[in-house]
Order: sequence, then C-alpha cells, then structure tokens
Amino acid sequence: MEQEPSKEILKESSLEYYFNQDFEINLFLYNIFKNKRKSHRDLIYKSFPELTDIHDNLENLSEQEIRLKITESILKFREMYADNIKRAETNIIAELPVVNEGIKSLENLMGETEHYKYRIMPSVYPICPFNVKLQLFYFTITGVAKGQTKFDRLSSTAPHEISHFIFFRQIEKIPNSLSDIGVHHLKEVLAPVLLQHPEILKYRKGNFVCGNNESIDYQVEADGKVMRIFDYVNNEYLKNPTPEGYMPFLLWLVRLFEQIEPEVIQRDDFFNKNGMQTFSDPELNAKFTEPIKIK
Repeated sequence: MEQEPSKEILKESSLEYYFNQDFEINLFLYNIFKNKRKSHRDLIYKSFPELTDIHDNLENLSEQEIRLKITESILKFREMYADNIKRAETNIIAELPVVNEGIKSLENLMGETEHYKYRIMPSVYPICPFNVKLQLFYFTITGVAKGQTKFDRLSSTAPHEISHFIFFRQIEKIPNSLSDIGVHHLKEVLAPVLLQHPEILKYRKGNFVCGNNESIDYQVEADGKVMRIFDYVNNEYLKNPTPEGYMPFLLWLVRLFEQIEPEVIQRDDFFNKNGMQTFSDPELNAKFTEPIKIK
C-alpha cells in the first residue's frame, strides 16, 4: 500500500532515500502498456531487450504472466549488478546533504514558504519520472550495467524534479485554461530555466541545460526572431530573476502557453509517435522544429 507523505509542519524541506520494489515493477508495467510516449518504451527495450517479447506477444499472455516476466527481468538485472547498485545507492545517499542545500535555494527562488519531505528512489527504470501524490521521483541507475556508480547528474535531476512538485502546488492557485499536456510542457520549460540561475548552479555539477528535448527544443518566432522555446522563456526570466520577479514571470509563462498550446500539443503528438527519432532524423526534426509564431 502506498504511504502518503506526512502532513506535519516542517521547518525546512529535505530529500530522503526511499525504495519499494513494487513501485519499480509497477513503473515498468505502466510505461510499457499504458504510456503513449514511444520514447519510454524505446528506452526500456534498450536496457531490457528481453521485454520486447512481452509486448510482441501481449495477446498470448495473462496479466499475471506479464507481471511475472517483468519482475524476473528487473530482479535479474538487480542481481547481476548488485555490487554496483549498492555502491550507487551509497553514493547517492552521500550526495543528499548538498542537494538539500540546493532545495533551499530553489524554494527561495520560487517563493515556496511551506516545507516537505521529498523522496528519491534509485531505480533501474531508464529515466526519471515522478509521483506527485507521494512527492517522490525515481532516479535512474541503469548505468550500473556499464560500471557507473557515481551520478553527477543527481545534483541537477533533484532540483529539476522538486521544482515540479512546487509548481504543481502553485498552478492550482492560478486560473488557467491549460490542458494536462500544456501544463506538462510548461513545467518542463520552467524547470531548466530555474536551474540555470546562479543560486542553483552553485549546487549543480555542470551548467548544462537540464531539460527534456521534446519540451525545450521546438522553435518559436517572436518579433521576427526564431529561437528555441527554452531560450525565449529564459530571456523573459532574466529580465528579473529574483524571488520577487518569479510570480509575475510564472503568470506570463502561463499566458504564453495558453496562447501556443494547440501547436505545443501537435508537437507532443508528433514526438509521442516518433520518439527519439524526432531528433536523429533530419526530416522529422525539421517538421518538429517548424517555428510557432507568437503574437
């Protein structure tokens, strides 16, 4: 049974290690069969090629058989790389004190005054989705198969995911006409913009743009200039990158996405259909990056 976060009032937020094997199994089940994003399935099959047989023979397998096959595949992976997984988890836990300091800066920038216990679950799932209800995000450690036991990207992934939790509490209080897809892509532009702030970069290992390509790389055209949606939004944020400037900026961002949402949804559908080929195939990429005109 899922354990909901405590409702106690906290003096400061923290990120804490958590693990639940059933959560991991359910994550695979959902994203293989219910998630429309082809990119998720492609990544699962890349790390767990044996699972392609399940999807190909779906009609011949019961739900119980499917779950058993996925469970066996995950546990086999965990057993094969058990030593590296143990080292990886130890290294992740050792990084949490610095990550927690970064969370304080993030909360300050976003005007967050309430504090929470967030959860990080190292997982062999190949990317880092999250569970809003549990204030938990999965941190992929599939790299253990190649000997990786230290993950510098944690210092960027953690504030990225926690910014989502804060954002979801804020968007509930902002009247808007956005669909779930519009909200999704808005938050995926907002997070990397915030992570480029000097106050957050102090706690990150590297200053790369920590965002999802399908959300930050499509193009917009404004005042005759064409640029990535990330750069357009980041330029607006840099006009007043202070805690006082954040909420006016967020309101501007909501209105922007209300305007461009129909075309953002088109690009979302396009990416769901083509997956990461969207960026490697020149013809597909040209279609994906056709500029959205901002009035």
